[in-house]
Amino acid sequence: MSTISTTAAVPAPDATTPVRGQGRSTPWWGIVALIMTEGTLFAGLIASYFFLRAASKQWPPPGIEEPKLTLAIVFSLVL
Repeated sequence: MSTISTTAAVPAPDATTPVRGQGRSTPWWGIVALIMTEGTLFAGLIASYFFLRAASKQWPPPGIEEPKLTLAIVFSLVL
């Protein structure tokens, strides 16, 4: 009866082989960073709008007509 060694068939792990249970993959962190960057950008734009609105005595400021938001709302929903 012969004995079969199973250790020779399993490749040795190296630094490039991902190990289970050791965290998320690099693409996952890239997507998280992208989403967080875009969220920060949009939050800054929305916050600046409310800041300018709160700091102004009259809205919209004199000389600027009130914007029509119908097309902008549709494009925001599509985005």
